[in-house]
Amino acid sequence: MSTTTTNLSLNEPSYNQTSPTWDNPLNNNTTILDAAFGNTTFIALTSSNVTLTATQLQVMQVKFTGAISANIIITIPAIGGRWTFTNATSGAYTVTIASAGAGTSVVAPQGYSTLMFSDGTNIVLADGGVISGGNLATLNVSGNSTLGATGTTTTSVGGKLTLSTTTSQLSLALNNIAETVTITGTGATGTINYDITTQSVLYYNVAATSNFTVNFRASSGTTLNSALAVGQAVTVALLNSNSTTGYYNNAVTVDGASVTPKWINGAAPTTGYSNSIDTYTYTIIKSASATYTVLATLAKFA
Repeated sequence: MSTTTTNLSLNEPSYNQTSPTWDNPLNNNTTILDAAFGNTTFIALTSSNVTLTATQLQVMQVKFTGAISANIIITIPAIGGRWTFTNATSGAYTVTIASAGAGTSVVAPQGYSTLMFSDGTNIVLADGGVISGGNLATLNVSGNSTLGATGTTTTSVGGKLTLSTTTSQLSLALNNIAETVTITGTGATGTINYDITTQSVLYYNVAATSNFTVNFRASSGTTLNSALAVGQAVTVALLNSNSTTGYYNNAVTVDGASVTPKWINGAAPTTGYSNSIDTYTYTIIKSASATYTVLATLAKFA
């Protein structure tokens, strides 16, 4: 009596069972193997979960198409194997690959082909999870590398990018850079919370109504002390518009604690400039925990 293999359902005839027609199971097995190394199963999705058969998985690639209107789970049999799942669907929903073995599952990112592996219970990324949907969880590069290409190619980095180098070369060379400017649409007054993770330039384009305090922090939920390491510095700019009265920045705090800046030429401003955009720059140097040296300048643009 013949049996079939666990993963690809290849025929295993018993001794002399198929003689003299031994070519039938052999050719059938060869067809399955050929498909496993080159064929694609196309699955059109809408809003319902789908259970694939072992026969549908006798391919190299499974490609999902269609405009989906719900999150969809694709369940494969509790078999081992490795497949490329291509999510060519549209719609703001997810396609998740799961096993009937009820182990871990993996989301097939929309617009990408993802190599996955099943051990009969768990679905995992075949590359160990380094690359998922064009995102790099961890990237270590030794030697020269090029990201993107000349033209309009965009390389996005989510989170903090740290560049290390040696004492014999610079860490970064740029042709140009665009900084984020927040235009408030209001006038400066009271205490201004300057979130350095949000912008490099904060522009009050409406005339100030009083003198103001600038409080530097990383964001509303993160202190600058926790975001900035000892021996690091940030430089930001604040643009204050004045009309006939020259209001000015008369106090500086970091995470709510008072800091006395060191002003350019040793003279702190006692007034702003009328009918001007007063431009302040601040270099904030962290010298110890919650300890800062702030170097400040004020320039008139009119």
